[in-house]
Amino acid sequence: MKFTGKSKSVRQLLGLAASVAPDKDLRPIIENIAISATEDSVEFLATNLAVSVRITTTDVDVKTPGDVLINAKKATQILKRMGRESVTFQ
Repeated sequence: MKFTGKSKSVRQLLGLAASVAPDKDLRPIIENIAISATEDSVEFLATNLAVSVRITTTDVDVKTPGDVLINAKKATQILKRMGRESVTFQ
């Protein structure tokens, strides 16, 4: 999976998804955000088992479709520190 998007937009979408994912849980899988890139969109999915959020955007340039799980807390921390105009997930 590889896609590029505007940092501010990706940071907002990832932050919204991360707000649902718990920081620590006995089931580490739900501390993650699932990112799924298709040919023309990217979907962010997170849950805490009581509430789920699914966000889709087409404001990205997808180079290679695919799926990945990333730790919600770490991903949002990294994106907050980046000063770039665009961000690429690979």
